[in-house]
Amino acid sequence: MEDSLLISPTDNDVLPISVGRLRAEGNRWWLDRQLSISREWEGALAVARIDGKIIGQLMLDDGRAYLAILDQATLQQLAGSTP
Repeated sequence: MEDSLLISPTDNDVLPISVGRLRAEGNRWWLDRQLSISREWEGALAVARIDGKIIGQLMLDDGRAYLAILDQATLQQLAGSTP
């Protein structure tokens, strides 16, 4: 896990998320329940604060927000490169 930035899918707003507000569980990083994340943020791109690399995408599960972490193969496919 690492400090991350969420980039809004609708208006390119940026929301910083510190690593202390995340809890890893499999390929999901759950956001602290105290963070209020509205539905407009669902689908936001999560990037690493330190280097800007794509980490995953913000998803909501019964009102709880998590980052769905993308594996390396998926990232390469999105970038149009081959493994």
